[in-house]
Amino acid sequence: MDDYLSAGSPLLSLMEAMVLSQHASARVRCKLAANPRCSHTVLHALANDPNVEVRAAVGQNLCADAELIDKLIEDESIAVRFQLAGNPNIGNRRLEQLMNDTNPYIAERAWATFETKLLEAQLTKFNLPELESKPLLGQLLLKAGLISQENLDAALQEAKNLGLLLGNLLLMRRLSSRYVLVEALLVQHLIGQKRLSFDEGVYFVKRESKIDTCNIFRPKVQSELYEAHA
Repeated sequence: MDDYLSAGSPLLSLMEAMVLSQHASARVRCKLAANPRCSHTVLHALANDPNVEVRAAVGQNLCADAELIDKLIEDESIAVRFQLAGNPNIGNRRLEQLMNDTNPYIAERAWATFETKLLEAQLTKFNLPELESKPLLGQLLLKAGLISQENLDAALQEAKNLGLLLGNLLLMRRLSSRYVLVEALLVQHLIGQKRLSFDEGVYFVKRESKIDTCNIFRPKVQSELYEAHA
C-alpha cells in the first residue's frame, strides 16, 4: 500500500506509525499526524517535527492530549498557533489563551472560534430546528438596519464558498454580535411558527441590537422573547 494511504489508514498499527513518523516526505508525516489512530507516543514525536504543517496537523488531531495541545499553543510558528485557534475542541481556556496571542490574526481567529462555540451552545439550548429557515436571517438583519445590502451579499457569497451558515460567517467577520444573532434566530423561529409577524420580528431584532450595548436591560428583554418561545 502507498505510504500516504498507510499513514491515514484506520488500521494503522503502532509499528507502522513509528516507521512512517520518520518518512522523508512531509506530506506522509502530515497525513500520519492527522490520523486519529496514531498513538500518543508518535503524536508527541510529531509535535517536534521540523515541518510546520506536520505540527499543525497534530494540533487538529482529535486524539491529541492536553499536554500536546498546551505544547503546541506555545509553538514558535504562527501557522501552528493559527491552526489551533480555529479548533473548537481544544477547550475554552486554551482558546482564551490564544485570544491573547501577540499575533493579531491568531487572536482574532481564536475569538471567532470561541464566539461561534458559544453561539452554537445557546442555539442548542433553545432547540431550534433550523438556523436558516424562512424568513431568512439576512433579511431580518437587513430590514432592521443592522447590515447593508452590499455587506449581506458579500457575506452570503463568502458563507457559500466556505460552507458556513450565514450566522457563523457574520460572527466571524464581526458584522454582528453573538447576542444579536441569538435573538434574531429566535425571532426567526417564532416567525416561522407564525407566533410573530415579520414586521414584529424586525422590531424585536432592531430593539435587541440597541440593548446589546446596554447590558443592564438585557434580562428583561430576553425574558419577553423566551416567554414567547416557550
